[in-house]
Amino acid sequence: MEWNHLLKVWNQSYIRLVGVDFRRLDRLAPPEPVLLRANRFIVHMRGRAVHRVGDREFHADGCCVIHAGRGQAVHCRLLSDAVEICGIDYQCWPAFPYRQPDGEMPDAAVTFGFPPPNPLAIQEQVAEILKGWSDRERPMVAGLNLKGRLYQLFHEIIEQAESHARGSGQSVADRIIRYIELHHHEPISVAGIAERFHYSERHLAKLIKRRTGYTPLEFLTRCRIEHAKRLLRTTESSVKEIAERVGYADMFYFMRLFKRLTGMPPNRYRLMARAMPDADHPVAEHPGAERPIAAHPYANRPYDGSDSDIDPAASIDYPLDGNENHYQRSTIEGAREEDMLNLGKAKGKLAALGLAALLGACSSGQTDGGGSGTEPAAANPANGAQTSVGAQSSDAAQSSGGMRTEAEAAAFPRTFVDDTGKEIMIEKQPERIAVGHFAEMEYFFALDVPPVASPLAAEILREFRVTIGDYAANADVADLGDVVSPDLEKLLEVEPDLIIGTLGLHEEVYDQLNAIAPVVMFESAGEWDDRLREYAALIGKEDKAESYIAELKQAMRDANRKLEPYRGETTALLRIAGPQQFGAMGTKPYKFYYEVEDGLGLTAPEGYPETWQVVSLEGLAGMDPDHLVIFEYTSEYEAKIAEFEKNGVWNSLKAVKNGNVHFIDIAAATNGPFAIRHAIAELVRSFTS
Repeated sequence: MEWNHLLKVWNQSYIRLVGVDFRRLDRLAPPEPVLLRANRFIVHMRGRAVHRVGDREFHADGCCVIHAGRGQAVHCRLLSDAVEICGIDYQCWPAFPYRQPDGEMPDAAVTFGFPPPNPLAIQEQVAEILKGWSDRERPMVAGLNLKGRLYQLFHEIIEQAESHARGSGQSVADRIIRYIELHHHEPISVAGIAERFHYSERHLAKLIKRRTGYTPLEFLTRCRIEHAKRLLRTTESSVKEIAERVGYADMFYFMRLFKRLTGMPPNRYRLMARAMPDADHPVAEHPGAERPIAAHPYANRPYDGSDSDIDPAASIDYPLDGNENHYQRSTIEGAREEDMLNLGKAKGKLAALGLAALLGACSSGQTDGGGSGTEPAAANPANGAQTSVGAQSSDAAQSSGGMRTEAEAAAFPRTFVDDTGKEIMIEKQPERIAVGHFAEMEYFFALDVPPVASPLAAEILREFRVTIGDYAANADVADLGDVVSPDLEKLLEVEPDLIIGTLGLHEEVYDQLNAIAPVVMFESAGEWDDRLREYAALIGKEDKAESYIAELKQAMRDANRKLEPYRGETTALLRIAGPQQFGAMGTKPYKFYYEVEDGLGLTAPEGYPETWQVVSLEGLAGMDPDHLVIFEYTSEYEAKIAEFEKNGVWNSLKAVKNGNVHFIDIAAATNGPFAIRHAIAELVRSFTS
């Protein structure tokens, strides 16, 4: 790779920072081409542009890092307004002149560019360099600081370039953990970290717990104690000084924490560490001592960029659909970060309760003759085996929803092929369905067959009343807790005869679920009508599905006619993603809003993305749509909009000045059948009122 040569040059040269240039650009005053007199890192911070270096072009949408060598021509062609770019110029001098041919300078004329997997780390380093470059009061101190910062920035760029080349950026959890480790000595809080990464505190806690085994506060505490142990081993600083250096103003509180986590007070730890120099983490044989952080596999690990994740620059707690939009990305991926230890605990509880026999009886394994049952074989969703549905007695399977007709029941047995290619023999019409993802609930509500269990059921039924309607109050849906690690005990209690699993979420728990009832695995993505038909075919409700689809598509056609007068105006679908930020929800996952023939026929503004993308107020001003449709929790909408109203950019937007800001409850953003019905009605009402 190109940066390998640059790495060699840096290792063999004296590096001198010669210029830092930060600019905010817009298309009204595009920058002129530049012939570089020094080597340059171009850090594209915000906006969209094409950077040309020599004969190579780099397309930047969001954060991008580009390196250009001395003597190369550089030009930036802006594709949006509010573009922010920082140029960092440096020169290389031979560290060992006698090894260089006469007059020859180290050749750093290397060109490369990439979108960094962890842009926050690079942006923070750039911000510190900008701060030091502008420090005129202490030029000697600032100069020394800048040298260190430049090397740190280069190290970060090389690390991320290699990570990008491997195709595996750091996961969200790793980025948060790294931030905590870098800032552990500061007065940081869980709320502050959540705000910085645009997550709710609850979702942040899930990510950290899954990655480390600790809550965010526990991890921060252990991180501080680890640094304190290192300082005790390697410095002569007093306990009070060390406490302050790791973030504790109260020395006595620090000492109590230290003893609780290591089993000994700080001074005793220091004596033992120096008496046993080969023992990095001496811990007292004390029954009350908690295990040291180093005992956990993620406690002090280097960040190698594994466990690729999606960038979730938003504040939503849960996925609302399987499409490629923010709701899926922020939480389905976040759900993968959930602590899988919960599964082990649940399995342990099942064994403790002596439910092995019940698991066997509920499994798909068949018994021999009229005698003893054989041990059920472990099922794998990818093995192509056939599973039979309907092993439970009719007495145990009490209907939870709409009435089944004789014709529906007569359509069974039937064979269904799930999205893994596995054939499932459905011997009788399923009556008690458990869903593995809460977004699937409304599909079964639309088929008039409420599920008997779902993750996060209580919260969704409470928060999504506006779309779910009477089912929110009347449906008896057991709450299975977490999406990835559902409560297996509660699932056993409701005695489902069929479980709906989601690919990408439930492979780890497939065997445990399949021991309770047969599992049918589905992809999370897909059009709402196709998904409704799939679920209907599974439970014999095809006629109900076609009736609902026809009704909803007719409602779309009626809405299309009513919205036709607005077709010449542009509309952006948005979600508030953070302070002075919006999430553009995209034309692909919400295409029925923009399709002229089969949808509502709205028109997207120029620059509006196809998939979820976080945009600043300035970026939104660049699109300047005629209408803003904002999906948000009803209880939070007014307070959040009030914050935007303090900003002049917001008040200058065309839609704001013309009173064309439309609010729709966040429940309507799931892209499910009930959500779409509610969104259509609200959109027509708001546009035409």
